[in-house]
Amino acid sequence: MAMRSVLFFLPDARRVVRLPQPMTQLKLPAYLLIATLFCGAIFAWQTHSAYERMYALVISEVPETYAVMIREQTHDFAIVSAAIFTGYILLVMGLCLGYSHHLIGPIVALRRHIQALKDGNYRARTKLRKSDTAYLEMANDLDELAKTLGRGQQS
Repeated sequence: MAMRSVLFFLPDARRVVRLPQPMTQLKLPAYLLIATLFCGAIFAWQTHSAYERMYALVISEVPETYAVMIREQTHDFAIVSAAIFTGYILLVMGLCLGYSHHLIGPIVALRRHIQALKDGNYRARTKLRKSDTAYLEMANDLDELAKTLGRGQQS
């Protein structure tokens, strides 16, 4: 229900956030995030191993006031890095879910039309969004099939 208030500018039919095939739609962001975590862990390990001795040497050689400043700077860097990574995760999830919803949504409409044809409803037509151009030819073919089957039923 909270999403309804945020999406007030959309028509009622579009306000509800639905995942037609949640497992299919969540696989892509999950795979991307796993790959990112793997590469990020390798990068963090390499960075840590490259700078660990230098950091220890600098901390041991500088006066305590500078050591405190270096520790604080390192801590702030870690916090900002975590915030950036969290934003990246949210961005990847949003983009992948949006894109996969755009790809999978028309398949749901086509499946509904096929089910209507199987049930003998030859007046059913496929309704796609204007932006679903990749599936337009298939939808038109299904509509033609429905017309042909409807004419055969009347004969």
